[in-house]
Amino acid sequence: MSTSFNPQLLPSVKGELDSSLAAIIRDGQTFFAAPATSLAALASARSELHRAKGVLQMLNLRGLVAVCAELETLLDELAADSRLATVVHQDAIQHALLGLTHYLDALAAGAPNATLRLFPEYQELQQVRGLDTAFEVDLFFPELEVALPPALQQAQAPANATSHIKQARMHFQQGLLKWLRRENAAEALRTMLGALKITARCVAPPQRRFWWVAQGLLDCVSLDGVPPDLNIKKSFSRIDQRMRTLLDGGEFDEEAALSEMLYLIARSHTVNETVEQIKQRFDLETYLPEAPPLPPGQTAALLGNLRAQLAAVDETWEQCVLND
Repeated sequence: MSTSFNPQLLPSVKGELDSSLAAIIRDGQTFFAAPATSLAALASARSELHRAKGVLQMLNLRGLVAVCAELETLLDELAADSRLATVVHQDAIQHALLGLTHYLDALAAGAPNATLRLFPEYQELQQVRGLDTAFEVDLFFPELEVALPPALQQAQAPANATSHIKQARMHFQQGLLKWLRRENAAEALRTMLGALKITARCVAPPQRRFWWVAQGLLDCVSLDGVPPDLNIKKSFSRIDQRMRTLLDGGEFDEEAALSEMLYLIARSHTVNETVEQIKQRFDLETYLPEAPPLPPGQTAALLGNLRAQLAAVDETWEQCVLND
């Protein structure tokens, strides 16, 4: 079963979604006008939101489902104690609902499904609930069904693949432990990368997508391409878990692990040809929102501030020259 969003299905349910979101906005306004006596309106909004989330799940719009889930959690908290309701809550909910509406309009008009455009609204919902940090990766859902380079698909797996994977996992774990301890990190990463290459050769071609992306992530880390504020330890742990499941047949959420690795690669500098190939094959730039232009007033203020700083630097320089 495909987990990809099919834009051709959206027109058939777009009207229903628009009506649901409009109803939630109206019910929310009724509730916030008198929280203590308007719990029925809140219940109606929660029911409508649950219905809309189900439609979005059917469309495989997983990023929008994540935003709706955050909205649901906030509405559930308000239903449990209406005294929590403030203007801040109302604004966050309103912004999220309008953001969802505009996002669906853009999708219907042919815009790419890049849910990170809704990250400000998602972050606001979490902040209202008292969460200090929101993570972009929560809304990063690239298209995963892409064609792999021919060389990856043509390589033959060895006959004793299981023993090779077992050995590779041992080497990966040894390298990971050294990397975590910061014991010759460069050598540790080379060991880990070698283990990934062995594993990639030992699995069937359809499974090599994960290991190709994992190699790209190791390249980014090895060549200092990953921004320092991003956490890569979780992805390394998931790579080890995937090796384990290859051996014991256990369950593994490959889509989540793959999306997280692709997010890290998307945010990284292009350090070599493999990383560039991955970025192009998965069209990762599409899923990263462009920084919006500053409003004219804010731009003028910023330029004025920069001119003032430059004038101060010039004055200081002239004073230094005169003193010499």
